[in-house]
Amino acid sequence: RPSDGAGRPRQGPPGPCAEDEGRPASPSPEGDLETRFQAAADSLHRLVAESGNQLPQEAALLAYGLYKQATSGDASGPQPWATQLKARAKYDAWAQQSGVSRQDAMRRYVEVVDGLGC
Repeated sequence: RPSDGAGRPRQGPPGPCAEDEGRPASPSPEGDLETRFQAAADSLHRLVAESGNQLPQEAALLAYGLYKQATSGDASGPQPWATQLKARAKYDAWAQQSGVSRQDAMRRYVEVVDGLGC
């Protein structure tokens, strides 16, 4: 019978993870996704800084939209005027992700960033 760590036999039936005793608990899938999402955001930030912002525009806008969806939810606020090209493109990229869950947006963001070679 397994011991309780002090040399005494453990009382009661073993828990569902008794064979894993002594090993650190694995992170939950949600926690792991959060970690991968943050790591991808950090990697993309470094890549943009190192490349002088030379990412393909389509990939950059997709990443932006997914990041905003994951961190802020559906697009809100007024849509910028069409003459405000950069602001309008960013808003539209975010609005295209409306309805995507936070977890799916995070997952897709990680995939996009990985595809950029980060």
